[in-house]
Amino acid sequence: MQRDAAIRIRTGLMRWFDNEMSFWPTCKTSYRTKPTRSTRIIEILLPLPIRRTAAIKVNTRARSPGGSSSRWALTPIKDISDNTVPHHRTNCGGPGNNFRRPAKPLGSLKSLITTVGIALSAFPATVLASESACYSRGNYVLPNNVQAEKFTLAGVPIPLGRQEVHVRTMDQLNYLLMDRRALMMEWFDHMALYGPTIRRTLAEESVPEDLIYLAVLVSDLLPATRTRTGGVGWWSLVTVKEKKNQSTSQWVSTSEWDDRRDPVLSTRIACGILKKLVQRGNNADWLIAMCAYVDGTDKIDEVVKKAPGFSYWDLVMPSYSESLIPRLVALKIVDMHRSFYSVDVPPLPPLVYDYLDRLKLLKDLPLQVVAKWCNITPRAVWELNPGVDPSFGFLPKADKKYPTGFPLRVPKDVGHKVRHLLVSEGYLPG
Repeated sequence: MQRDAAIRIRTGLMRWFDNEMSFWPTCKTSYRTKPTRSTRIIEILLPLPIRRTAAIKVNTRARSPGGSSSRWALTPIKDISDNTVPHHRTNCGGPGNNFRRPAKPLGSLKSLITTVGIALSAFPATVLASESACYSRGNYVLPNNVQAEKFTLAGVPIPLGRQEVHVRTMDQLNYLLMDRRALMMEWFDHMALYGPTIRRTLAEESVPEDLIYLAVLVSDLLPATRTRTGGVGWWSLVTVKEKKNQSTSQWVSTSEWDDRRDPVLSTRIACGILKKLVQRGNNADWLIAMCAYVDGTDKIDEVVKKAPGFSYWDLVMPSYSESLIPRLVALKIVDMHRSFYSVDVPPLPPLVYDYLDRLKLLKDLPLQVVAKWCNITPRAVWELNPGVDPSFGFLPKADKKYPTGFPLRVPKDVGHKVRHLLVSEGYLPG
């Protein structure tokens, strides 16, 4: 009933604007028309909850349900089928077909205010809000258990009961769910594939498991990610000259191999950096350490020294760090309550493999050779070993500069076979 009322009111508004305002001319060969002023005004006048409740789709080329041709053909989304796709105009040659009727002067202000007032007054507050438990007045809300229980990120309690903390978190929650929903669902796919490997490495390094959300934000959990600041790989690690707090970290980065693209090696490097940032003192916790990781210790130390003894939520951080922690909190909340926010994705099986550790190869090992041994594609081998540069396509041999060699991962249950072939084919000493 509420949906039918919304349809009737919106239909009346659109017909009123159709009579009062002119439209853009339609070209003979055009497949798409320019947006009209009436379209913009209608979308502004009707709030988002009304539009979502009404579930209306505007079809500027179809006929109305009564059969009469109209620029506004309003159809509920559930009733739309493939045969109602807008078609383009093919015969615009006759007089009056190329252009719509001339513009009429805008109606009186009194009639405009009356029409809009009737439309808005017809919907009480209970109707404007969606019937869904997680959506209200155009904004998502927190699940009840998150509000009642103590919520933590990386072991640090998050005071969601504080007004300013709640507002900052909700801003990021709505940003992710409204503006980045598709990207966030891709994140969840990547977490299903590579998450177990990264989480296992985080546990081995004795750091909070929630740090995986930091890797999600800085790299989308893609090995070939490159940021504008020079960050590469899963944790957006940059070179020594580009970031002060990473000057003591060493990794292999050549045209053939890059440790930053390997999920295990890059995670161990990032954990070492973050643990040093936490152990520096100055009331530093994991939240401030993550800010120092992305913005550099020089910027964060300057902020912390000016206000010693205060937590992250009490400090004015640089622009990126100011939104980083609330976004991490929001991402963890959505991840823990996917069904509540309707972001459930089909579960993907995680990557499983046999780890052959670092191999001191006598010669470069082509990935296509490993693919033939394992009866898979070279791309599948590279996805298990993203540290190899794709343009090179070989697992490098050990030399004087890198005497320990490089790791190799192969599909599950074929590790013994591959090791035997490496010896028989002369890639490893017998």
